[in-house]
Amino acid sequence: MTLGGSTASVSNNYEVPYLSAQVTGAAFVDTEVLYYIEFVRDGGQQNPVQVQVEGYGQVSAPGYAFLPGFVHLSIGSYDWSASSNQSFHVDGTYTFNTNTPYAVDMEASVGNGTATAMIDPMFTAPPGYTIEISPGIGNSISAVPEPSTWAMMILGFLGVGFMGWRHKSKNSSALVQA
Repeated sequence: MTLGGSTASVSNNYEVPYLSAQVTGAAFVDTEVLYYIEFVRDGGQQNPVQVQVEGYGQVSAPGYAFLPGFVHLSIGSYDWSASSNQSFHVDGTYTFNTNTPYAVDMEASVGNGTATAMIDPMFTAPPGYTIEISPGIGNSISAVPEPSTWAMMILGFLGVGFMGWRHKSKNSSALVQA
């Protein structure tokens, strides 16, 4: 839900969503992303696995000590949250079962004034495990060409343009001589 001159956005960061919300003026933003994550190992058994979870959440409202706002991150039975002008930081190893889907719920809410809220989780499974994320959430980062690729493309376009210009000027000079 977004009211007034407010914005909320979701983007991917290393194939895991990053959630942010921002308000300016007399406005209110309440945004949420819910998706599923699974730590997969061949065989289909449900065995405990230690997964590194790193995450950060923050509500920032400069000049407003009691501005209503909060961020909340939950992964299965694990929960972290922060309210107005506070933050939380997760950096630890947590136990999950393999081949079991876990709900990842990210929620941010801010209102009145100029305020921002953000949540940014990241998961690292041990070698031999894969991480599967709900369709449309993970694995959707579009490739961004490296600077050397951009340079080659630009040089290629310049070369094609030069050849076209040269060919055109060669043909026009042949018409003038005839």
